[in-house]
Amino acid sequence: MLGVAFALGQHDLKRLLAYHSVENIGIILMGLGFALIAAANGHAAWGQLALLGALLHVWNHGLFKALLFLGAGSVLHATGTRQMSRLGGLWRAMPWTAGLFGLGAAAIAGLRHSMDLSANGWCISASLTPCPRTARRPSPPCWPPCFWG
Repeated sequence: MLGVAFALGQHDLKRLLAYHSVENIGIILMGLGFALIAAANGHAAWGQLALLGALLHVWNHGLFKALLFLGAGSVLHATGTRQMSRLGGLWRAMPWTAGLFGLGAAAIAGLRHSMDLSANGWCISASLTPCPRTARRPSPPCWPPCFWG
């Protein structure tokens, strides 16, 4: 999750997007890891939920990140720079690019009704939601309750 920390310090538009991809790959791997742990401990439903969240996040990340990189390339072609401090006023000069970039930015931020919010939610909720207890398995003492056997 250090990708976001590195992205916050960037002034280069494409480098910022690349560091954010590092963070998203971490979320995807977290979902896959929880899916494997759940399946190994006999919680197939939770494993399927985590795997579904990870795959949904792969699909969504591929869509919105491609849109953002295409927008960044269009801005680079039109302005000749990737330095965000020099890119003011592009909304008037490139309205279609700005609108589509805004759509991609809304998806990347996980705003309500965007796919990123539901993909992250599935990855994280599958790992944090307690499983129902059975007589065979005593309640585990620590987090995450679903995956300790």
